[in-house]
Amino acid sequence: MRSFAKKVRKSPSDITAQSGLSARATPAQFQASTTARHFGHTNSTSSRQESSLPQTGAKPSGGTRSNRQFLGNNRGTAPKHGTVPWYVRAANNSHGASKAALPSGSNAYDAMEEDGPVGGDGPEVEQAPAPIQAEQPPAQAEPAPVQAEQPPPQEEQAPAPAPAAPTITSSSVKAAPSGAANTRSRIGVGETVVFTGSVAGTWTASIGTASGPNSTTFNWTAPATAANTDATITLTAGSQTVTKTVTVVKPNSISMRNVDSHAALVGAGGACMRTEVTFGPSDVCLGAMQWLEVPGPATDVTGFFTKYSDATLHHDPNPDYAIVDDTNKMEAGPNNSDRDHCAWHSTAGPYSDGGFKWDIPNKYILDTEAPADGRHFTDTTQRFTMNAAGTMTITKAGAST
Repeated sequence: MRSFAKKVRKSPSDITAQSGLSARATPAQFQASTTARHFGHTNSTSSRQESSLPQTGAKPSGGTRSNRQFLGNNRGTAPKHGTVPWYVRAANNSHGASKAALPSGSNAYDAMEEDGPVGGDGPEVEQAPAPIQAEQPPAQAEPAPVQAEQPPPQEEQAPAPAPAAPTITSSSVKAAPSGAANTRSRIGVGETVVFTGSVAGTWTASIGTASGPNSTTFNWTAPATAANTDATITLTAGSQTVTKTVTVVKPNSISMRNVDSHAALVGAGGACMRTEVTFGPSDVCLGAMQWLEVPGPATDVTGFFTKYSDATLHHDPNPDYAIVDDTNKMEAGPNNSDRDHCAWHSTAGPYSDGGFKWDIPNKYILDTEAPADGRHFTDTTQRFTMNAAGTMTITKAGAST
């Protein structure tokens, strides 16, 4: 029976020392050393195969994965255990080298062992350190592309509501004596009213001031009229139109109140009074008008007064228009006092019952009109009566002596 010598395990430092290499020998140096020793211990048959091995110092090629694994059984000489360095595997199995060209019975790994059978655990050879890679700077993350700022999404707009129709309000410049609001729809002749629109536009009127500038307001003046008349005020704003109607009111009445008299001038059979004159209606302001009594003959002459001529009994009032204030009362003016004078200061007797009257037409004009433009608006009656005792009584428009 074949005896086996005890296999001695050598450390990597022992191997490198025996091979004459430094501990930091490169793989190529180690390959050249071990290959030379291997071929120094082979037979002539192995020597004839030298030309089939890679040249010493040549960088081994990577080969396939199977080539980089343990060498296969080459005539039963490859070690069964242990790790074969890559530079040995590459030398014995580089590209282009036939398996038949490998040495039989031993390999470079065995050549480093002086005694002992092949097949035991081989020495653990220190792996050559991987080459130190130069430290690479950290890869710079490629900046994300700058997105153009997107405008915020537009909310879907609901259709705009149709514009509201314009409106008109009004206010008279002067107050009515009755206290009626200035927003009243009845307007006295000559009154000024301010119409205001909710929007600016052009203004027109059916009567009175014909038009106004493009504005939110329209100053309108009521015209003189012989009868109450409606006035239509129109505001046009773009394609929209709105109207407002007011009624122009003429003076329609005269009322009087006895406030004083020329008492010192009154003699036998005579009478006198001075009256306050008020014009109606009171729910409008008539301060823009002037008043005139129209002359006329006496009528219904009876008894005591029949002895007088028509000329004596004729009514001859002030020929000038009297002015009216904003409370609808006559006021003193350049051609009139502030009172109406009703009198027949004295008559001679003998006295008896009798009487006569004046039916007086009344006209008005506006302050801006000529006297010839006067128009009738009402009649008043001034009456004279006498009794047998010689007492005269005068009445006019509700006033009496």
